[in-house]
Amino acid sequence: MILAKGGRVAIGPLLVAAALQGCTAAASPGNSVSALAGAPSLCHAWTYVVSPAFSAGQFGGVSGISSNDVWGAGYLLGGLNPLIEHWDGTAWTQTPQPQSDGLLLAAAAITTDDAWVAGSIEGQRTLIEHWDGTAWTVIPSPSPGNPSNGIDAMTAISSTDIWAAGFHSAANGSIQPLYLHWNGSVWRAVKEAPGTPVNGGEIYGIAAVSSSDVWAVGYQGARQFGTFDPLTEQWDGHSWHVVPAAAMPKQGTNEFAAVYASSPDDVWAVGRPPRTASCSTGTARVGRSRRSWRTVHSSESTVPLRTTSGLLAP
Repeated sequence: MILAKGGRVAIGPLLVAAALQGCTAAASPGNSVSALAGAPSLCHAWTYVVSPAFSAGQFGGVSGISSNDVWGAGYLLGGLNPLIEHWDGTAWTQTPQPQSDGLLLAAAAITTDDAWVAGSIEGQRTLIEHWDGTAWTVIPSPSPGNPSNGIDAMTAISSTDIWAAGFHSAANGSIQPLYLHWNGSVWRAVKEAPGTPVNGGEIYGIAAVSSSDVWAVGYQGARQFGTFDPLTEQWDGHSWHVVPAAAMPKQGTNEFAAVYASSPDDVWAVGRPPRTASCSTGTARVGRSRRSWRTVHSSESTVPLRTTSGLLAP
């Protein structure tokens, strides 16, 4: 099932990307999305659109170059088999793909014959596939962690400048951010930012303004103990570095799930603040000017944790 609202897209359990009905803008090339909740309507009401895998699968990422050329990547729920579907402006169609096991959580479409999807195989090896206009092909990608590796997000600046981000297990046993970069010929692992706590972290969202201005968000801390903080990192064209996030409550769980960047002065990250005693959550939206991050609170809700797990805007 697909849920569409204006030019933005929502995905949840058995909900996938969007028919962009009644809007003039479509998904921006190279941007990806995993879900968006609580955004104001720009166009018409949400519309459900049934996909071939409505009762058997889930999307983790969506990316499109126009309102009639959109890719959705996810997995079939039964055995965690990869799922790729294409929207042609009228209907979703499941497309053959070469990988029999694994799950896909990210997508980045650049042109009609240049699109990418990514995820992991059993959480142990990274999985990246490429569309050349005719078929999907598995492209070799690094898996530096032992035993864990996975990709949660992608963003494309051009066909020779693409980032994939997620997690890998470090030598000390912690989970740490993982960055892979495509230079037009090969995927390479890029060293994560120094200063990530020993307890680790993971990247859930990534967005690029330019080749020298890329933002990644997620969490840092000890997830297994239920205490962690938002993580924001920036690529300056040479290296990744941690950028302090806006002040958040220090107890419980704080994390960012997605980021959207339209210019150096217009960057948004979304996620969730700590749970309250009633287990309700609020969606934290954080905007960044050139100088610093600032918190913009949205309304409280009783939606499941990490409901806001993606951003996409025209």
